[in-house]
Amino acid sequence: MPDESTSQDQARAEADALAAWQAIPYSVSHEEAQRISREYLDKARKEFEEQISQLPQADQDAVRQIEMQLNADDGRVYVNTRWWGFEIVLDAVAARAAERISARVGRVAKAFLPMPIGRLVELSFRIRALIIRNVGRDHGCRLVSPWFAPGMLLPISLAPRQDTSLWWTVMNASHSWSENERFPGHLSRSNPALAEFRGRLYAVHRGDRDESLWWTVYDPGDNKTVSYMVSLRCRLWQVMAAARVRKAR
Repeated sequence: MPDESTSQDQARAEADALAAWQAIPYSVSHEEAQRISREYLDKARKEFEEQISQLPQADQDAVRQIEMQLNADDGRVYVNTRWWGFEIVLDAVAARAAERISARVGRVAKAFLPMPIGRLVELSFRIRALIIRNVGRDHGCRLVSPWFAPGMLLPISLAPRQDTSLWWTVMNASHSWSENERFPGHLSRSNPALAEFRGRLYAVHRGDRDESLWWTVYDPGDNKTVSYMVSLRCRLWQVMAAARVRKAR
């Protein structure tokens, strides 16, 4: 069993880590952060509704009753399972009420997660209520756990604190770079790829909060860019297939 000094050291370390995290500014404006969080919450709600429809009727009724109570008093909470684990998505109101809603969150989790994970989630949620509140108080958060560590509940803000914007700069005739300029509305969690084709500049990049690939093209004649989404399962395969055919000729 850890002694009192060890527990105090751990508490101080967690407090220091939380303070350091809060010192990191959001990478987007308040309005943009609100938009991003609303989009994620709407997507989570749709997935949540789909999963509810697959439950037995009695469980559906129980979950919807808890959902109504949460929506009326303490914001929105959605539990969605993934192949790798699960996530619990909370809006800002629910995150700020984390200490008070742990039991209801646990009851919702029990409807979707194998036993005894639901009970473990409730206990972990209660223990981590302070950091959940601080991480999600402005724009909401999602609590992420892999199946091999269901009590992890790693809180991640729905508004990005790291800059995932794409930027551009141009080398001029004197071999110096221009000032960095931010692409409007282009975000990526990975490095982009660039290619020139028939006088147009193409960029392909991963999405910021989805698993899609996006591509945008710049036409000097039009002096504008247009963005498109590429399906990982369909369009990307077609592009790869076309490249292989061309190489074989």
